Amino acid sequence: MKKIILIIIIFLILWSYLSVNIFAKGIIIANNKKIIDIFRSHDQKATLELIEKIDKYDKIIIHMGAGYVFRKGSAFYYKSSQENLKFFCETLKTRDKKIYLWFLDSFGSNQFNSIYQEHREIIDDNYNFLEKLEIDYDGIVIDLEWINLPDANNTAKYLDILKYLDFKFTDSYLAAFLPLIDNPSENKNRGYPEKEILNSLDNIITMLYLKDGDFFLKNEKLNLYINSSRTEDLRKYYQSKKYLTALSLQQGIILQRNENLYFIKSSTGYNYKDKSRLFYKKEEKYYNIYGYEIKENFSIIKDDGTEEIISSTDKIHFLELKNKKLINDDDYLWEFFLLNE
Repeated sequence: MKKIILIIIIFLILWSYLSVNIFAKGIIIANNKKIIDIFRSHDQKATLELIEKIDKYDKIIIHMGAGYVFRKGSAFYYKSSQENLKFFCETLKTRDKKIYLWFLDSFGSNQFNSIYQEHREIIDDNYNFLEKLEIDYDGIVIDLEWINLPDANNTAKYLDILKYLDFKFTDSYLAAFLPLIDNPSENKNRGYPEKEILNSLDNIITMLYLKDGDFFLKNEKLNLYINSSRTEDLRKYYQSKKYLTALSLQQGIILQRNENLYFIKSSTGYNYKDKSRLFYKKEEKYYNIYGYEIKENFSIIKDDGTEEIISSTDKIHFLELKNKKLINDDDYLWEFFLLNE
């Protein structure tokens, strides 16, 4: 009897340990509109509700804004939003959470150059406000993506920004989201020489977004460029460098129309089976894909809020991720509001 009890206790301990490791991940809070709605409230109720919802995570990255995050037009311009930010950080710190504030945000060379022209002023302004408000945080994260697109060479400018960020936030942990692959030469061509970047940063947060890696048709079935094999290759490279990873769990509906493919709606399930017919199922290690032919017309409200009419000449492919297999312990999950719709 004692032996059975001991076995049960060991099982419960192991189950508890594994459960914590499945869910004790980092989380990214990025939806600017929803951040504004929560933090501009004149009481702390909405902020406290957010805190309770993210309590299972150990580390939090919250998007503050692309540039000047405390000036007019930003999420944290108003006194109420600043007070709620302070309350948000202080409360999470009492719960032993790590909090990272994310600003400096751009995509492509044009947006990047706009940031670069004022990067010292932006960094100074944000730093001074954080000091004035006495915000308790652990570090800063930036997201200057695809800085050389469409045809530029902005590497030196990028490194300038990192050096000044490191100079200003000298006592803070610093990291950057970067679209890296498992090829240092290609990463350098994209504007990101990894060794030089790590002279100013504490770490890199790579971006593993299976859906955003694009897709194609082969034998009338949908295929991901970042398939299961590619995912493992990227993971191996990231882990060999001890990089962190932002993992997108975005799944949903891909519309096929006239041989063109469009991701139109994030969804945890496919809710139109009565209006369509399954014509294939593709199983991979990290995801499944289901293909549907349309039996009768219906409409879908897309992620952008507009209505899309699905007709009998269209096809639907539903991407379903296997989250428990995809998630690693140190990942940051993209993105809180997307995962909780």
